[in-house]
Amino acid sequence: MVSGKEWWKVSELNKKYEIVFKDKKQETTDIFSFVFTKPDGFSWTPGQHGIFRFHDYDFESDKGYRVFSFTSVPEDNILMFTSCTYDRPGSEFKEHLLRLREGDIMTVEDPQGRFVVDDYDRPVCILARGIGITPVRAILRKLDISRSNPTKIKIYYLDEGGEYAFEESLRHIDKKIPGLEIEFLKDLDTLQDRAEAFARIIGNEGLYYTSGTAGINGMLIEMLLALEIDKTNIKADNFIGY
Repeated sequence: MVSGKEWWKVSELNKKYEIVFKDKKQETTDIFSFVFTKPDGFSWTPGQHGIFRFHDYDFESDKGYRVFSFTSVPEDNILMFTSCTYDRPGSEFKEHLLRLREGDIMTVEDPQGRFVVDDYDRPVCILARGIGITPVRAILRKLDISRSNPTKIKIYYLDEGGEYAFEESLRHIDKKIPGLEIEFLKDLDTLQDRAEAFARIIGNEGLYYTSGTAGINGMLIEMLLALEIDKTNIKADNFIGY
């Protein structure tokens, strides 16, 4: 079981790649995607994240880096990450991010993380809340372009406000892949019910992924463990407002 992004690997020794800003896309009221050039020789596995820094800006009131999941895949020939801008009003880093102009430079470090789907021959249940959909978007994008036919993937995407990032593209992919089913939810109790029903039917034949805040992830993991799902079949990606 993986809990959270791998903060201990933030290091000045990590290899840095320059990325050039191209465009910004507004996904919901508070969620934006940022599109950059993809550096030569840089690749990642859908579900992973990277450490991002500004190339030539020193922050006085901020640690100066953020960890974002990749929402594009290498085959797109762009590098894209997606961020929620409401999590900490006044964040110097986020404010600077929103002011990016075409041609501005950031850096990204070697990709990290184990929130990846290892086996599409097993049933997969993915639980995502809010900004937690970002690594899932890359996983589904890869499935789409590779024309894979997974055995069974159930994705339960919760947003209490009913604003779903990437909704149009997710619904499009949902229609194209026979083994995939995405359900858009507005209620946490329903998310728990769906996860419990899947676990009771599939049990340890399946793989379980949960992506969102640490509190929600912890609650869902506790429920799965109580249903005797082995911890080796659970992966979590914790998103922390920072």
